[in-house]
Amino acid sequence: MLILFADDNYCKVVLFDEYFIVSHFDAGLFWCTVLLLPLLFHYLLRKTNRRNPVLATMHVFVTVTIVFVLPYIYYHTPFIVEEAKFDFLPTPQYEQWQFKIHLAYILWEILVAIQFVFIVIAIIELSSRKPRQRLAFSS
Repeated sequence: MLILFADDNYCKVVLFDEYFIVSHFDAGLFWCTVLLLPLLFHYLLRKTNRRNPVLATMHVFVTVTIVFVLPYIYYHTPFIVEEAKFDFLPTPQYEQWQFKIHLAYILWEILVAIQFVFIVIAIIELSSRKPRQRLAFSS
């Protein structure tokens, strides 16, 4: 979507006071990998009958929640010039910007960690020999 609707073909990323220029295509490819790889494992776990329904539901719920909360945070983040961090007394807008950006960084890290943990759990489940038994409820 960014490739079609963004003003530029790249975005600036500030990480540890270093600037990186990342194309929207590369960023999109990275995040599609981060989100589509767990989807593939959801499919494989379901197909081989080794899926834990509670874990899968929690994973999907938390992932979708974070994916929808992040744009909301970025939309409500005030515009700040990068030089504002060098001011003697930071403005309230800068402090609000800093808080929201740190919150967004934490959510990105949680999202990547959740995907990584789910993939590891899925690989362990798929490599185990015995499929998960379904509970049969009888009347």
